Amino acid sequence: MSGGWQTQLDRVRRWHRRTSNATDPTDRCDYLYAFFESALHLRDWLKDTGAVPEAKLQTFFETNEDMPLCRDLANSHKHYSLSRPSQSNPPSEVREYSPSTGNLGTEVSLMILSDGQEARCI
Repeated sequence: MSGGWQTQLDRVRRWHRRTSNATDPTDRCDYLYAFFESALHLRDWLKDTGAVPEAKLQTFFETNEDMPLCRDLANSHKHYSLSRPSQSNPPSEVREYSPSTGNLGTEVSLMILSDGQEARCI
């Protein structure tokens, strides 16, 4: 595929934009999962093209708490079960009634729980 890692980064940005702009709750969830998968795959593109040394990527994933969560969310929607989650309890997805403030374009919000705490979400 041409375009290298920049093409994958553009894809990540498009999924983020689609997620942010979606008004249908189902589309918003689907786009969110596609965003997590594309963001995780950007790591492979950066490593495989030599754009970023593997050691730097490893350090980034180890020091940025959002990246292991991104990995777990991407893999949990790609596979039936996680064999090596980044935390003792894999993240959970819950829907919360949020009158007038729902993040799914309705009165419902999708919340991600990471180690039992609410994680930031798009």
